[in-house]
Amino acid sequence: MEAIQKRFVPVKLYLGRDRDATRRYRPFWTPTLYFLGPDGHALVDWPGFIPPESLLVLLDLGEALVGLRRGRFQEALDLLEGIPQNHPRSAFAPEALWWAGVVHHVAKGDSAAMARAHRQLLERYPESPAALRL
Repeated sequence: MEAIQKRFVPVKLYLGRDRDATRRYRPFWTPTLYFLGPDGHALVDWPGFIPPESLLVLLDLGEALVGLRRGRFQEALDLLEGIPQNHPRSAFAPEALWWAGVVHHVAKGDSAAMARAHRQLLERYPESPAALRL
């Protein structure tokens, strides 16, 4: 399988100086990490500082969620399934597991996928917010 090429462009904005970007993205808290589509539209955002050991996992999750919104289901699914597999103790693993169930249901036509994802969430991450979703 061909490796997924990561396309990240870090941008630093100064709220008082970069007024156009501040109006466009409307950050409520700093720092905020935005995942943008090709047109510059914010598809996913994550406010607050993320420790270095978690940042790469969040970048995979963000890239997967952008991929979902762009119809790149298999690329998104590969990233989502890799998070709980490669980083099972990550705070982002339950979220990735839930979204993987969504992709299997929506893109693959697997009507039982959400029930399986929910069972796995209850078994592996019962206290996570993702486990509360039905």
